[in-house]
Amino acid sequence: MHEGPRALTDFEQFWSRMADLWHGLDDGKSGIWDTSLIVYQFILDIARSVSTQERADLSETSRISVTSNQRESDPGSEAFTRAVALIHAHYQDDLLLKHVAEAVGYSVQHLNRLFHQRQGVTGHQYMQRLRLQKASEWLDKHPRASVREAAEMVGMEVNYFIRMFKREFGETPGKGIRQRNQFSAEKGEPDVTTTL
Repeated sequence: MHEGPRALTDFEQFWSRMADLWHGLDDGKSGIWDTSLIVYQFILDIARSVSTQERADLSETSRISVTSNQRESDPGSEAFTRAVALIHAHYQDDLLLKHVAEAVGYSVQHLNRLFHQRQGVTGHQYMQRLRLQKASEWLDKHPRASVREAAEMVGMEVNYFIRMFKREFGETPGKGIRQRNQFSAEKGEPDVTTTL
């Protein structure tokens, strides 16, 4: 494993990303999504550079010949991994699949094909399921929370959230809240009324 400073193989690309970030922040015109996208791309560029250098170091030290097919990773797999990481990092934001597709350099249709091949659902369905799962976990940790709070926590409109929650879990989030409150009351905790 390489320790210490590393030489950048594509310094101009890194400098360009940093300049984009500086200009966006200085102008005050970049929104949170634009700034986040630039930072995310910058991190991916660094990771690719480090990964490339580590592969070169490993090849040099072990002197193992690797065919070009083994050396190159599947670009679809890399894009899918980046898309999933981006969705998990921004599921609470106003994130659309087209934003994710742009960030990984694919069309929405092609990204949907990757999600369908690997997860059996579209990218939108994957995002929706993640949001609902996170909301369910959040409600379990916050038994006195309202349905509105849970919906807002995952960036969904309340009525849509209730409909999709019921479709995914077979019951409305309000019913789950009532059951948790009833369980708390049976344990002797004070009764809490929740509202939308």
